[in-house]
Amino acid sequence: MKRWKVLLLCLFMFLLGIVLTLFWLYVQGSKVPTNWFVFDSSKESNHLKGLIGITSEALLDTDPDITTYPEINRVELRAKFKEVGGQQIADIKLGYILKITMDKLDKKNVSEKYLKKLEKHKMGTGTISPLDEIVIGIKVYFAFKDNDGFEIYRTKPIDEMATSGTTEIKQGITPDSIPQEIVQKTKYVEPHIGISTCLTCGPD
Repeated sequence: MKRWKVLLLCLFMFLLGIVLTLFWLYVQGSKVPTNWFVFDSSKESNHLKGLIGITSEALLDTDPDITTYPEINRVELRAKFKEVGGQQIADIKLGYILKITMDKLDKKNVSEKYLKKLEKHKMGTGTISPLDEIVIGIKVYFAFKDNDGFEIYRTKPIDEMATSGTTEIKQGITPDSIPQEIVQKTKYVEPHIGISTCLTCGPD
């Protein structure tokens, strides 16, 4: 009789160990990684050139008085996954700190119209100073890659701005929720930037 109880106890402990192991694996698999993804590249790198493009808005709204926009010469990124929302139903999003450095505006690419002081009379009297630097609208999205370098997900584009001749820091959280399976497979995060339109190119 005692031997039967011992065997039953051993079987119970064995099954309990399996249940606890499976539970631990589930908890570990559902945890959000806390590591930072870091990216840093300059325009001398061919890698960065492949991450910066022109949006369709830029093709339709190009300012003929500025022949060439200043280039983005460096992009730095620190990003990590964050749980946003309640404890019971929490969305996983990507929090990011994005630093964008843009070249100064080359005046030889700007028409004379923007380089002289203009009188303004439409809404009263006043003057508009010559164009010094410009603010460009950009669209940013983040591409997630697995351990083999394959892209497995990309976020929805985010509207931002970049000013020529400056280094600006953009901080925020992506609008879309990231599936748990994507979170667990992600090993690298790359920023992609689309040049949109000139927001401060002055009056016609």
